[in-house]
Amino acid sequence: MKKMKRFMKWFVMAAMVAVIIPAVGLAQGRRNGINERQHNQRERIRQGVRSGELTPVEAARLRRQEAQIKLNEARARQSGGEFTPQERARIQRQLDRESHNIYRQKHDAQDRNPNNSINERQQNQRERIQQGVRSGELTPVEAARLRRQEAQIRLNEARARQSGGEFTPQERTRIQRQLDRESRRIYRQKHDAQDRNP
Repeated sequence: MKKMKRFMKWFVMAAMVAVIIPAVGLAQGRRNGINERQHNQRERIRQGVRSGELTPVEAARLRRQEAQIKLNEARARQSGGEFTPQERARIQRQLDRESHNIYRQKHDAQDRNPNNSINERQQNQRERIQQGVRSGELTPVEAARLRRQEAQIRLNEARARQSGGEFTPQERTRIQRQLDRESRRIYRQKHDAQDRNP
């Protein structure tokens, strides 16, 4: 009988530990999730400025919005150091809106740098894929698929250059369209919910 009680006591304690430790880890991961998302969005803004997809005015506006989210986060933490589920959901919604704003500003045709060469765009897209792998937004399989598509575009570019070393306007337009499609694929893969780190 004593052995049974002792066994039950250890069993209950083990069950509690099995429930508590993952819950603490999950809460910790969520807290890091907000900071990680903010870091990734700052990186996306920097990359947009470097690539010419964002003008200085757009970048300043996006950074001001990021600062407002950071201020809202600080205010929410003042109440007790931790977010309530409602506060966390509100901050996540703000980050979702900001992410969408960054995408819209980076992909509006008026702001794209027309002098941005094809090679620069390819380099920027490779960096976006690498950043997606580092942040956990892209799985290794998705990254490999995107890299294979990038390689196909480079092959198409090499074939187009074989004719005379320079692109015709039609070839340049075709390659730019392929890069546009690839850019949208990278965005979709990085932002599908199944791959986002919780």
